[in-house]
Amino acid sequence: MIFKWDVYLCGPTTCKGQEGVMRKAREILIANHLTINDPRENSTVVAMMVARGESKDTLYRQILSLNTSGIEASYAIVSCIDNQDTGTAWEMGFSCGLARYSGRYLPRITFSARGASPNALLIPSVHAHAASLEALERLISLTAVHLRRRDEIALHEAFNAFGEAPAEPRELSPGNVYL
Repeated sequence: MIFKWDVYLCGPTTCKGQEGVMRKAREILIANHLTINDPRENSTVVAMMVARGESKDTLYRQILSLNTSGIEASYAIVSCIDNQDTGTAWEMGFSCGLARYSGRYLPRITFSARGASPNALLIPSVHAHAASLEALERLISLTAVHLRRRDEIALHEAFNAFGEAPAEPRELSPGNVYL
C-alpha cells in the first residue's frame, strides 16, 4: 500500500490553550523529516465553504471526508489526548476500525503535554504513549526512520525498546509502550 503521508496529526483544532502544544508536536514531526497530514490545515477549505454560505450539514460532511481520507492516506496516527477532544477520540476510533477491518498495520501513538495517560478504552489500541513533549521528541526520533520506511518489525521493536511494556498483557496491541 502506498501512503501519501507518514503521519496524521490528531488533536484539538479550536482550543486556544492547545495551539502551542500542537505546533510543537508538528515541529517535532517535521524535524524528523516526516510528512504530515494536519487537519488544522483544512481551515481554509472550511472558511471558503462558510463564506459561500454552505449548510452546516454540507460543512460537517466535508470535514468528515477530509479527515477520513487523511487518516486513510497516512501510515501512522499521532494524537494529543490532553483535552478529551471528541474529534480526536473519533479519529482514533476510526483509525482503530480501519486497522482492524482492513488488516493493515496502522501505528497509533498518543502524547500528552500534561502527563496524562490514555484512558482504559484507548490503552489496548495504542502502540506507544509519550507523557510529555520531550518524551514525544525522543519517541519520534527513535521511530521516524522506521515510519518513513514503513518497517513494521523495526517499528514494533523500537516501540518496545523505548519504554517498559505495560504490566498487564494487552490482547489487541502489538508493542504498547508507556513513557
